Amino acid sequence: MESLKKEPRVSGYCPQGSGRHGAMGGQSPDVDEEELSAMNTEEKMILQGFKISIETLGMAIQELKASAVLSAGHNDSELPEWITLEKAASLKGGPALATYKTKLFLQPCCGRNSKSVGGRKCWHRDEIARWLGIDDSALVAYAGEWKVKLPDNYQGRSA
Repeated sequence: MESLKKEPRVSGYCPQGSGRHGAMGGQSPDVDEEELSAMNTEEKMILQGFKISIETLGMAIQELKASAVLSAGHNDSELPEWITLEKAASLKGGPALATYKTKLFLQPCCGRNSKSVGGRKCWHRDEIARWLGIDDSALVAYAGEWKVKLPDNYQGRSA
């Protein structure tokens, strides 16, 4: 009986940045070095195509989120002009609200450019729509626009 060729296995992949790896985490899925060396050129190209597809999908999701908020922003009944951190965090998802509250650099405009509306910290819906499209890979550039320095443990997350 002929031995079946072992299929390359991608290990350590966690979708949507939920773990150490993933499309939104800025790192590529791990491939065992032995398996990688056994791959032919066509298999390597296929694997590279998957990596590019995962990254493209992640960027498309962020763009869709931002455009959905922008189109909703044209209808005042769906999205108010001024949005609190609680509402913004629920739109973006990801970290817990407590994380957004304690880490100003993760907030819209890196915690700056907010206004007080009814005694609560709020941002304009246009700023929120832009912030929704920011993931860890774009965080350093986004923080730079607001003249905010990220902590060292966040510097490496941007590619």
